[in-house]
Amino acid sequence: MKISKNTLSNILHYHLSESPLLQHFTLDYLTPLFINQAIKESNLFIYSSRYEPKINDASLGIYQLLTKTITGLGFNGNVADIFNTEIQVKYAVKYINELFNSFPEIHNKIERLKIAFASYNCGKGNMNKAIRYGLEEENIHYDCENTQQGKWSTYNKLNDIMSRYRILNSKNATINKRYINYIFN
Repeated sequence: MKISKNTLSNILHYHLSESPLLQHFTLDYLTPLFINQAIKESNLFIYSSRYEPKINDASLGIYQLLTKTITGLGFNGNVADIFNTEIQVKYAVKYINELFNSFPEIHNKIERLKIAFASYNCGKGNMNKAIRYGLEEENIHYDCENTQQGKWSTYNKLNDIMSRYRILNSKNATINKRYINYIFN
């Protein structure tokens, strides 16, 4: 069973209207990004699921949220409830917001949002490693939100670093780049 883009848009408007992301972006900007993300993650199939053997977890629902991730974000219902579209949207928006706020060293808000979506896909830890290598390459000292900007502070450069330093293998770095390009097309 698939959810329609129109129905998803309505649910997104509700949850995004309460999101701190609106301090930086409009509903008209954010909604298509989240729709594209759901298409990329599940092709809008509500009961989409995938077992992740390397981490012994499962990605569930239209946003393919890992059970450990959604639980860490405060969900305490039954696993079957994770497939509920309202719950998927609520926690996907919450997670992107959390990731967005995790990168205050990225001053350009659109680049930070790209990095948040990329981290959703490839892992925040991998993105943090890429940032560390990028800062080292440009001999820039990390100073949280006061960190000097440089080439390192763009998604494209960080994705390149993830591949070059084998944080992600080249196949997964390419997949992540296609993921971001699709969402932000």
